[in-house]
Amino acid sequence: MVDLANCDGHDNRHAAINGSLNYGGPGCVVDTWQKLTGVHIDHYMMVDFAGVVSMADAIKGVPVCAKENVYDYQTEYISGVKHEIGSHLLFPKGTRDITGEQALEWLRTRHAFGDGSDIGRTEAQHLYLNAMVRKMKSLGTLTDIGEMNDLATAATKALQVDQKLGTVSALTNLALQFNKVDPSRITTVTIPWHYGPNPSNPLNLPVELTQPAANQIFAQIRNDVPFDKNGKLPGATPTATQTSAPTATVSATTEQKAAVHLSVRNASGVEGRGQTVTDFLKSKGFTKALRDTTNVSPIPTKLTYPTADKDQAQAVASTLGLSAAALSPSSTATRLTLVVGTDWTKGTNYAKTMPKKAGLPTGTDSQNAADTTQCMDVNPAPYTKFRPGQTGYIYSWTGSKPPKVPQP
Repeated sequence: MVDLANCDGHDNRHAAINGSLNYGGPGCVVDTWQKLTGVHIDHYMMVDFAGVVSMADAIKGVPVCAKENVYDYQTEYISGVKHEIGSHLLFPKGTRDITGEQALEWLRTRHAFGDGSDIGRTEAQHLYLNAMVRKMKSLGTLTDIGEMNDLATAATKALQVDQKLGTVSALTNLALQFNKVDPSRITTVTIPWHYGPNPSNPLNLPVELTQPAANQIFAQIRNDVPFDKNGKLPGATPTATQTSAPTATVSATTEQKAAVHLSVRNASGVEGRGQTVTDFLKSKGFTKALRDTTNVSPIPTKLTYPTADKDQAQAVASTLGLSAAALSPSSTATRLTLVVGTDWTKGTNYAKTMPKKAGLPTGTDSQNAADTTQCMDVNPAPYTKFRPGQTGYIYSWTGSKPPKVPQP
């Protein structure tokens, strides 16, 4: 449950994040994620489930794993009418390659994975994508022009992309760049979450972000802090492509600081943060810094400034330890405006809120693409706790022969 972007004329809509696709298509999804995370998104791809079949076949199958036999098929009766539930996935435990329709069934399976929620399905999709990356790398698919062209052709049938990525040549060029990334540097993450209160329906609780862990992850993306322990913190080995590295120290005279007109707004959710940061800036010579009491929706930290005042913005950023990712030039701004956001709830130095080493907040579910031991838990996980009224494994089977899946 998040605050969706205003894509259809309805502002302040708090709803399930997948509603953003229904309200305004892929563009609304992008806008919602940018609003939630403060991360600028350059391009998007939307995968068509049906097209996944041709992509799996293009690389001759994707290896996936389940810890128990999977049988994602059940029936229920609603007002006396029989309804089928599930993807029809029939998958023996262990690791095996899936192609065609079975790949589609794997990606659609929800009830049989994890606790039977969309979260389990997401993790299964992460496992699939990581395995696809390893398979493409091991086959040399991303260095063989012929095979890569076949894959890109299949992808154009499976994806909806923005205009700049909408051709076979564009996707091929992207694949050539992607090939330079080692699987050990690719991490798929499930944002920290918890079930919210819904006493009237204990089996269908809304999912909410767990804070401050979720905001820490978003801040790591904005500031180029790696999720995997194989990466280094920004500044350790500066490169030309490290656009999100911390802002360099900028010296400013007392007169220059005193000339900066700066508004400070509090969007952190913590009372008094705006005044705390304002007082700190004044103590550092920014005497025209003023606390702005304008109501602001919770967003990540951002410093907006008139395009011509870049030097002033960098001086403020240097004083506060802000990264380049937090600076936002504006052709319409008349003064500097600092929004103290949800990722900066204490202290006066933003840089000190960043992790001291690469990694993720404790307890975050993640998968590294180089990990070949990834394997899905089958509902109920971890095989010791059943839902109310459940007395056995209903999404698995025992014995040497799998059950027959009824034809649709």
